[in-house]
Amino acid sequence: MSLSAELTAGLCELESDLATTFRWKGIKFNGSLDLPCIVSTLRRGLMLMHGGFEVGPEVQLTLIVRKEVLPPIVTADNTIITVDSTLPDTSNSTAPPRTGNRLIHRNITYRVSVVRDAAAGSHWELDLTDIAR
Repeated sequence: MSLSAELTAGLCELESDLATTFRWKGIKFNGSLDLPCIVSTLRRGLMLMHGGFEVGPEVQLTLIVRKEVLPPIVTADNTIITVDSTLPDTSNSTAPPRTGNRLIHRNITYRVSVVRDAAAGSHWELDLTDIAR
């Protein structure tokens, strides 16, 4: 098994063991508004920096989310439709997470401050700051 496959499998196992969820934009996964994730506090307390200067509040927590949980936007540019195809369901599609998006974790609304690819591209890492701070 390749390293990236092992990382992905390990993160999926942690996700099921820890059973933590968040909510974002009314997106459903497997029929539920509670989207599975892994919470990391490794970056807690880090100040957001740009050009060597502090530019924002400190990171409160990081969510690690499988990319399949947040389905990509379906557009004519990234979908091939033929006579035999069924039309794609766009009711649950969304853009990938971006800086400034808001999500809810444990009844607290957070702002996404930094978005990174994780685990060889199978997951997102979302650094979050509390919007009340």
